[in-house]
Amino acid sequence: MARKGFVFTLDMILAMIIAGVLITSSYFFVSEAIPPPAGRQNLFKASLDILAVLEKSSSLEEAVEAGSSRLQEFLNATPKEFCGNITVYDHHSGVVLSTFKNGCNVTDPVVSRRVFVQRFSSYYAELRLGLA
Repeated sequence: MARKGFVFTLDMILAMIIAGVLITSSYFFVSEAIPPPAGRQNLFKASLDILAVLEKSSSLEEAVEAGSSRLQEFLNATPKEFCGNITVYDHHSGVVLSTFKNGCNVTDPVVSRRVFVQRFSSYYAELRLGLA
């Protein structure tokens, strides 16, 4: 009679091992299927930083006056992993200028906006930033 309990215990241990392997493997498959949200958050933070630098360096104001060449240079100097385009709108949502990084096509972008004032007129810059 002592052997029945022993065999039952081995079956139970084997079942627990199999269940543990199944649960662990299914967790890894599910976690790989869901993309981590931190990547998009970091991309959004980078886009906000880019617009902040452009505003603080007066590049947005200069672009409204002289054209988009300075914005084009800035976008081309960003890391090669970033693809983006910047569009500047006036207070009536009319497009003032638009420029994009050379050799890039933005897919699945994050969108950030920043308002700035140039000669008593308000504008906003919209940056669509994605990964290459």
